[in-house]
Amino acid sequence: LFVGHGWPYTPPGTREPGYSFYAAAVFNDHNPWWNVMPDVNGYLTRMSWLMRQGLPSNQVAVFLPNDDVYASSVPGKVSLSEGMKHYVTPELTTQILDAGHNLDYVDAESILALGLKHPVLVMPRVSRLAPEVLERLAAYVRGGGKVIAVGGTPSLAPGFRDASRISAQVAAASKALFASGTNVQVVPDDAAVGAALDRALAPDLKLASQAPDVGFVRRKLTDADIYFIANTGNATVDTTATPGVRRAHAAWLDPDSGRLTRAPAAGALPLALAPYESRVLVLSDAPLAAAEAPRRGAPAVLADLGRDWQVAFAGKPGVRTMPQLRSWLDDEDTRYFSGVATYSKTVKLAAAQLAGQDVVLDFGPGSALASTPKVPAGMRAMFESPVREAAEVYVNGRRAGAVWHPPYRVDVTRLLVAGSNRIEVKVANLALNALAGQGLPDYRLLSARYGQRFVPQDTALIAPRPAGLLGPVRLVGEKSLSAPP
Repeated sequence: LFVGHGWPYTPPGTREPGYSFYAAAVFNDHNPWWNVMPDVNGYLTRMSWLMRQGLPSNQVAVFLPNDDVYASSVPGKVSLSEGMKHYVTPELTTQILDAGHNLDYVDAESILALGLKHPVLVMPRVSRLAPEVLERLAAYVRGGGKVIAVGGTPSLAPGFRDASRISAQVAAASKALFASGTNVQVVPDDAAVGAALDRALAPDLKLASQAPDVGFVRRKLTDADIYFIANTGNATVDTTATPGVRRAHAAWLDPDSGRLTRAPAAGALPLALAPYESRVLVLSDAPLAAAEAPRRGAPAVLADLGRDWQVAFAGKPGVRTMPQLRSWLDDEDTRYFSGVATYSKTVKLAAAQLAGQDVVLDFGPGSALASTPKVPAGMRAMFESPVREAAEVYVNGRRAGAVWHPPYRVDVTRLLVAGSNRIEVKVANLALNALAGQGLPDYRLLSARYGQRFVPQDTALIAPRPAGLLGPVRLVGEKSLSAPP
């Protein structure tokens, strides 16, 4: 069960989009795209369960130099997180990720309590460290662990009490540690960390081409490894990926459907990810219940569906014809509409068009935003969708699927028939459009009685957003080829 953060109660009869809580998201039934929430929850549920299996298996630990941050703090302004950015920098993180690794954070307290299990420890500009922590690091290196010190090595006591004596102990222990052999390296700056990692450890997941927006998390089980791989950027990635571990069997898992398709168990694997798309690679000692990966020919357009839709807006009378796909903002009657509109049309297909074809309803690729727009605090995809904001697809009265993230495609193969096919697309937009068509609440009387307890946030940014099917929309067929020998 998922409950979106902040689901305020809205009394019956309240004008939509109901009550909202300033610090909450809007994952509730007052947002029109709630119609695809079963699909969103299916993804979240499936991935949340999967990523709780086994144990985390990051290969690199980054040491958080808490004592250095505290030592540089000034009275009245002590913030560990604020000071840490001078040590754990974006460049350091980029170097580790681009070297084909993910990372965990450790500090002096965790090392003393739990030890170190990662193959490599990165120490960014650590100058203050307790002698007992250095003893643990020396034992870690003797046991095969590797340490990369960035910008220097520890030489000072973590505190001020008896600092001279303890600093001498730290300097001596540090000198011995970093003269102990090839398992320790000292590099001048963050830019050298990637090369140092390459010398210390094989990549956990190596991409053939530079794709800094692709990240991964690995979970390790007794008889399997699971890689969750995500494109966090707004551009398509087409490369190959080579996992650092090998098992007897491999398969790709589709996070949206849960379907498994076989993959080669060795060597580089083709990896194609739409903007913000994710996939899961499962490596297993035992055979997996996975289907053969389909082999398809070049895609071909079977029908262009960009024109002449019948559109019915929920709560509005009649059905209107839309000769050319356009935003609901273009019509004054629907400019401030928030809800679901049903697009419908009939498409005739010949038996020859369907024979041996896998067919998808393709809503178009969308387009990346070149710059960051002014938006309220939070996160947004830097991408303009061809479907604003989400849609359910029905073919001949049966639900084929939903689109709410790239790639905006739905497989309709099993639902199409030779002859006439009824296609319905139920498109839901944002509640913001209805809000933009209303006058802002007047809180003067409330504030006069109780005082100004809050200030409404970002009201200047309330404006209707593009909505509906924006196109292009096509039925695309891909010829099914025979399985490889």
